[in-house]
Amino acid sequence: MPRPLVYRSRGLPRPHTHWDQRYPRRTCQPADDSPKLLSGAVLVDANLPPFFTDEEIARLVAASRAQADAAKKDPYKPENRQLISTAEGYAPAHKAFHQVTWPDPVPVTVMVSEQTPFAGSPVDAQRWRAAAASIAGNGPDRTLVTAKGSSHEVPTDRPDLVLRAVEDMVDGPRTGSAR
Repeated sequence: MPRPLVYRSRGLPRPHTHWDQRYPRRTCQPADDSPKLLSGAVLVDANLPPFFTDEEIARLVAASRAQADAAKKDPYKPENRQLISTAEGYAPAHKAFHQVTWPDPVPVTVMVSEQTPFAGSPVDAQRWRAAAASIAGNGPDRTLVTAKGSSHEVPTDRPDLVLRAVEDMVDGPRTGSAR
């Protein structure tokens, strides 16, 4: 299930929704490039820039090295080509992504799963939660929500919570108040 970036484009007659699951840079791209076009966002257990420190990137690259090396044995299979390409570009892309910040004028609700995508790694799970808290805590009109009882598939496990966050954001952020 994709993690949503929901925004209302100012001056347009209706809300617009952008769903992005696989490419973390695009999670923050619209806000980073054109913050005046966004009136708010809901990030649901999303890849967030603060998570991708040099240490974390090295851990993730090392964890997938065997899979990437195996793919290189048959590079002509389409799924292997994609894996090889992703593995080769992972570190540089995520080092650049780590530098992205969320613009202060754009309110955001950051929703994090109770059971992060790193259930087998307490260190990574804590870093995942800390990244969400960092985005939520580093600017005005930001809210951190923990989706109690959820896996990384928050929209499947807690659709009520996701819908409420999206509706609240579409209805308009309430400056200075908790959502």
